[in-house]
Amino acid sequence: APLRAGLDFYTIDALSGELEKTVYRVLGDDITWYYEDGVLTVSGTGEMNTLGSDESPEWPSELRKAVTKIVIEGSIKSISDFAFTYFENAEEIVIEDGVESIGTEAFYSCSSLDKITIPASVTNIGDDIIWTGYFWVSDHSHVYDATIYTEEGSAADAYAKNCNIRCAYYSTIRDAVVLQKYLLNVDMITKTQFEQYDYNKDGIVNGMDLAVLRQELINKA
Repeated sequence: APLRAGLDFYTIDALSGELEKTVYRVLGDDITWYYEDGVLTVSGTGEMNTLGSDESPEWPSELRKAVTKIVIEGSIKSISDFAFTYFENAEEIVIEDGVESIGTEAFYSCSSLDKITIPASVTNIGDDIIWTGYFWVSDHSHVYDATIYTEEGSAADAYAKNCNIRCAYYSTIRDAVVLQKYLLNVDMITKTQFEQYDYNKDGIVNGMDLAVLRQELINKA
């Protein structure tokens, strides 16, 4: 059975004797979470409560250790400060398109984090969202181990460059249009785009790469 850590309330009907169970896993007025097979999914609408408030209890340590992936659905407007700290085994975080802001140290000390996807819809990003909690001895700057996956030119792209965090661009329909124009000799592409569009890493950008990109977009859809 999947792990469902949370607060459970039971009530008994005085006339029928029937037992009714209500599970409270709330992170906001209309936001809930669910865990299964290593994946913690946050769904609903609106803004998340700040972790540690009366409406949002601390995450159980058992759950923190079990989670390997966190998914924030796009109907969530904002991710609060310190929302998912110390999820030590979370390797991937997926923030879906539609989320608008990420709070300060939202994923602080997620020591195993390798990849976080941040869509272009996110325009407000707090300080140290993926800080490991460690410092570089040389200059005491913060250590970031994860790679940010986002769209070129997005707020997350600028954030990664400003904080010296590794950044990779995922493909969009716009990329397919640019690549197709390049293959038709209509427009040129930059060196960075060439490296991005060389999907099979053979040093050549051609129709095979366009086919891979189209399939990637289909899979994403």
